[in-house]
Amino acid sequence: MLSLRSKTQSKPLLGALYVKESKISPVAHLLISWPVSYALFKDTTKRERIILSVSGLSPDIDGFGLVVDFSTKILGVSTNYWSHFHHNLHSLPFGIFVAVISMFFAKGRRVLIGCGSLLLFHIHLLCDLVGSKGSNGYQWPIPYLSPLHSGVNLSVSWQWELNAWQNILIAFIFSAINYSLIKIKRESPFELVSSRINNVVVSLVKR
Repeated sequence: MLSLRSKTQSKPLLGALYVKESKISPVAHLLISWPVSYALFKDTTKRERIILSVSGLSPDIDGFGLVVDFSTKILGVSTNYWSHFHHNLHSLPFGIFVAVISMFFAKGRRVLIGCGSLLLFHIHLLCDLVGSKGSNGYQWPIPYLSPLHSGVNLSVSWQWELNAWQNILIAFIFSAINYSLIKIKRESPFELVSSRINNVVVSLVKR
């Protein structure tokens, strides 16, 4: 059952640790977003796949606080941005913003790319919603309307843990799909990073 939690619910003292434990890796999100970007439209271009895949990764931008906390710790300053702000961008307003930006960077069929961007964004949220329970049983609710409204926080009572068989099965299925696409299309998720790395990965898979 989908439930709404009040944001006034108390957080654990080790909130930052719980977030780290209950976070699906961006790599896992990429393994889902990239093949979905292939399946959404016929003959997607590299530019479109990158836009759509990045849209599927974009909710985790709010995890940048971890980098800030690490940097300030080196400087001898204690900050806790990771705990305070992680998941704040897992919200509909930010998803709409990402979709608009995606339409701006798209070349042609902008509306379709915008809709695809919003879909990939919500697939990310869905993955976090159903499969990111921490080993301690804590579920990090998704602030779906943040920052416009703080009272809507999504969670499901049956959420499974990160190491549950469902996540393992999903990871296996999408790894196989990615492998097949690499062999057939001669492209890989690494095209988001570098054409050279992409070509190396493709050549290794095709051996």
